[in-house]
Amino acid sequence: MDDCTKDHVPALAAGQRAQPAYRSPASSEARARGYLRGCLCACTLLAGLLGRPALADTFSAVSYDAAQNELVITMSYDGSNPNHAFTLRWGTCSVGRSGIQSVPVEVLDNQWQDTTTQTYSKTTHFSLDAMPCRPARLSLRTAPRFHTTIMIPAAAAP
Repeated sequence: MDDCTKDHVPALAAGQRAQPAYRSPASSEARARGYLRGCLCACTLLAGLLGRPALADTFSAVSYDAAQNELVITMSYDGSNPNHAFTLRWGTCSVGRSGIQSVPVEVLDNQWQDTTTQTYSKTTHFSLDAMPCRPARLSLRTAPRFHTTIMIPAAAAP
Protein backbone atom coordinates (compact mmCIF):
# COMPACT_ATOMS: atom_id res chain seq x y z
CA MET A 1 0.00 0.00 0.00
CA ASP A 2 1.22 3.49 -0.72
CA ASP A 3 1.25 6.28 1.84
CA CYS A 4 -2.04 7.80 0.58
CA THR A 5 -4.22 4.77 1.13
CA LYS A 6 -2.77 3.08 4.18
CA ASP A 7 -4.11 5.78 6.50
CA HIS A 8 -7.66 5.35 5.18
CA VAL A 9 -7.95 1.58 4.99
CA PRO A 10 -8.53 -0.25 8.27
CA ALA A 11 -6.16 -3.10 9.02
CA LEU A 12 -7.52 -6.63 8.65
CA ALA A 13 -6.96 -9.30 11.28
CA ALA A 14 -5.16 -12.45 10.21
CA GLY A 15 -7.42 -14.61 7.98
CA GLN A 16 -9.99 -11.86 7.57
CA ARG A 17 -11.07 -10.96 4.03
CA ALA A 18 -11.93 -7.50 2.79
CA GLN A 19 -15.62 -6.93 2.02
CA PRO A 20 -16.66 -5.12 -1.16
CA ALA A 21 -17.93 -1.60 -0.67
CA TYR A 22 -21.68 -1.30 -0.13
CA ARG A 23 -23.57 0.19 -3.05
CA SER A 24 -26.88 1.68 -2.16
CA PRO A 25 -29.87 1.13 -4.42
CA ALA A 26 -29.97 4.89 -4.94
CA SER A 27 -26.53 4.91 -6.53
CA SER A 28 -27.50 1.99 -8.81
CA GLU A 29 -30.67 3.83 -9.83
CA ALA A 30 -28.70 7.00 -10.50
CA ARG A 31 -26.30 5.08 -12.77
CA ALA A 32 -29.23 3.45 -14.60
CA ARG A 33 -30.90 6.86 -15.12
CA GLY A 34 -27.62 8.25 -16.43
CA TYR A 35 -27.26 5.33 -18.82
CA LEU A 36 -30.83 5.70 -20.09
CA ARG A 37 -30.40 9.47 -20.45
CA GLY A 38 -27.28 8.85 -22.56
CA CYS A 39 -29.12 6.34 -24.75
CA LEU A 40 -32.01 8.76 -25.22
CA CYS A 41 -29.63 11.55 -26.25
CA ALA A 42 -27.90 9.25 -28.74
CA CYS A 43 -31.21 8.10 -30.24
CA THR A 44 -32.45 11.68 -30.52
CA LEU A 45 -29.27 12.73 -32.27
CA LEU A 46 -29.46 9.76 -34.63
CA ALA A 47 -33.11 10.47 -35.46
CA GLY A 48 -32.23 14.08 -36.22
CA LEU A 49 -29.49 13.00 -38.59
CA LEU A 50 -31.63 10.44 -40.42
CA GLY A 51 -34.79 12.54 -40.68
CA ARG A 52 -37.86 12.05 -38.58
CA PRO A 53 -41.19 10.42 -39.33
CA ALA A 54 -44.14 12.69 -39.94
CA LEU A 55 -45.60 13.72 -36.63
CA ALA A 56 -49.19 14.48 -37.53
CA ASP A 57 -51.75 15.49 -40.10
CA THR A 58 -53.79 18.48 -39.00
CA PHE A 59 -56.95 20.12 -40.30
CA SER A 60 -56.31 23.50 -41.92
CA ALA A 61 -59.92 23.91 -43.10
CA VAL A 62 -63.10 21.86 -43.26
CA SER A 63 -66.26 22.93 -45.10
CA TYR A 64 -69.39 21.60 -46.74
CA ASP A 65 -70.02 22.45 -50.41
CA ALA A 66 -73.79 22.24 -50.80
CA ALA A 67 -73.73 22.80 -54.58
CA GLN A 68 -71.49 19.75 -55.13
CA ASN A 69 -72.65 17.81 -52.04
CA GLU A 70 -69.03 17.43 -50.96
CA LEU A 71 -66.98 17.61 -47.82
CA VAL A 72 -63.93 19.78 -48.52
CA ILE A 73 -60.95 19.13 -46.24
CA THR A 74 -57.62 20.93 -46.36
CA MET A 75 -54.94 19.00 -44.53
CA SER A 76 -51.56 20.28 -43.39
CA TYR A 77 -48.98 17.53 -43.07
CA ASP A 78 -45.25 16.93 -42.80
CA GLY A 79 -43.56 14.68 -45.31
CA SER A 80 -40.98 14.26 -48.04
CA ASN A 81 -43.39 14.78 -50.95
CA PRO A 82 -46.71 16.46 -51.80
CA ASN A 83 -48.32 13.25 -53.08
CA HIS A 84 -50.14 12.12 -49.95
CA ALA A 85 -53.67 10.84 -50.56
CA PHE A 86 -56.39 11.12 -47.93
CA THR A 87 -59.37 8.82 -47.53
CA LEU A 88 -62.29 8.62 -45.11
CA ARG A 89 -63.20 5.72 -42.83
CA TRP A 90 -66.85 6.15 -41.85
CA GLY A 91 -68.10 5.07 -38.46
CA THR A 92 -71.64 4.13 -37.48
CA CYS A 93 -74.44 6.68 -37.15
CA SER A 94 -75.69 7.25 -33.64
CA VAL A 95 -78.21 9.57 -32.03
CA GLY A 96 -77.01 11.53 -29.03
CA ARG A 97 -79.01 12.85 -26.05
CA SER A 98 -79.70 16.03 -28.00
CA GLY A 99 -81.44 13.99 -30.71
CA ILE A 100 -78.86 14.96 -33.31
CA GLN A 101 -77.34 12.20 -35.40
CA SER A 102 -73.57 11.99 -35.38
CA VAL A 103 -71.02 10.03 -37.35
CA PRO A 104 -67.35 9.53 -36.44
CA VAL A 105 -65.09 9.81 -39.47
CA GLU A 106 -61.39 9.01 -39.49
CA VAL A 107 -59.23 10.84 -42.05
CA LEU A 108 -56.47 8.48 -43.18
CA ASP A 109 -53.16 9.44 -44.81
CA ASN A 110 -51.75 6.81 -47.19
CA GLN A 111 -48.19 7.92 -46.34
CA TRP A 112 -48.55 8.33 -42.59
CA GLN A 113 -45.00 7.03 -42.02
CA ASP A 114 -43.38 9.39 -44.54
CA THR A 115 -40.14 11.02 -43.36
CA THR A 116 -40.49 14.69 -42.48
CA THR A 117 -38.56 17.10 -44.65
CA GLN A 118 -41.16 19.79 -45.35
CA THR A 119 -44.71 20.88 -44.48
CA TYR A 120 -47.33 20.51 -47.21
CA SER A 121 -51.00 21.39 -47.59
CA LYS A 122 -53.56 19.53 -49.67
CA THR A 123 -57.26 20.09 -50.31
CA THR A 124 -59.38 17.01 -50.99
CA HIS A 125 -63.07 16.84 -51.98
CA PHE A 126 -65.13 13.90 -50.73
CA SER A 127 -68.57 13.13 -52.16
CA LEU A 128 -71.28 12.78 -49.54
CA ASP A 129 -73.70 10.87 -51.81
CA ALA A 130 -73.18 7.67 -49.78
CA MET A 131 -73.15 9.35 -46.36
CA PRO A 132 -74.84 6.90 -43.98
CA CYS A 133 -77.23 9.36 -42.28
CA ARG A 134 -78.31 12.99 -42.68
CA PRO A 135 -78.60 15.53 -41.25
CA ALA A 136 -75.68 14.71 -39.01
CA ARG A 137 -72.73 16.11 -37.15
CA LEU A 138 -69.49 14.68 -38.54
CA SER A 139 -66.75 14.23 -35.97
CA LEU A 140 -63.58 14.17 -38.05
CA ARG A 141 -60.44 12.75 -36.48
CA THR A 142 -56.88 12.25 -37.63
CA ALA A 143 -53.92 10.73 -35.84
CA PRO A 144 -52.72 11.25 -33.26
CA ARG A 145 -55.39 13.40 -31.59
CA PHE A 146 -56.61 16.16 -33.89
CA HIS A 147 -60.34 16.47 -34.38
CA THR A 148 -62.98 18.86 -35.62
CA THR A 149 -66.73 18.74 -36.18
CA ILE A 150 -68.99 19.98 -38.96
CA MET A 151 -72.76 19.85 -39.38
CA ILE A 152 -73.99 18.33 -42.65
CA PRO A 153 -77.61 19.25 -43.53
CA ALA A 154 -80.25 16.89 -44.88
CA ALA A 155 -79.74 15.85 -48.49
CA ALA A 156 -81.36 18.09 -51.09
CA ALA A 157 -84.43 16.67 -52.82
CA PRO A 158 -83.70 15.41 -56.36
